[in-house]
Parts: sequence; structure tokens; C-alpha cells
Amino acid sequence: MNSMTGFGRAVAQTDRYNIPVEISGVNRKQTEIAVNVPRNCAEWDAPVRSIVQGSVSRGRVGVSVSLERTEEADGSLQLDERKLASLVGLL
Repeated sequence: MNSMTGFGRAVAQTDRYNIPVEISGVNRKQTEIAVNVPRNCAEWDAPVRSIVQGSVSRGRVGVSVSLERTEEADGSLQLDERKLASLVGLL
């Protein structure tokens, strides 16, 4: 039996950013997905939500993505949907 409660944290790193991602899940009868992404990365909300919806059938899942600059950045970031799906799978 797999637990429906869990927490995971990982950090993706680029030459200009650290991108911490935290995922938590608790048991609930219905599915509730809460996604928190940086304001300047609002376009990530829908793909993150879609990946989580494809991996869970019930429960409350919270996904938090942060963005930490390591040096001056030009704003060209891409969401790695495979890595995010992998994190959701580990949850």
C-alpha cells in the first residue's frame, strides 16, 4: 500500500538560478491541487497543474516553485516538465 501523505523537496540548478521545488500531499476524498509559482513565471502554473493531475487521483497536493538568482539573469527559463513529473511520481 502506498501512503497518500508525503513531502518532497528538490533543487534544480542552472548557471544563473537555483529553482527549489517542494511537493506535499495529504489524504482527502477529493482532488485539490494548489500551485504556487513566482509571479514572473505565471505561465508555469498550467503545465505544473496538468502534470500533477495526471499523476494523482485524490488528495490535496501542494506544489511550490521558487526562483533564486545566483547571478544577473536574462529571464530565459524553461520549465522541465519531465523532471517535475518525476518529482510528482516520487510523491
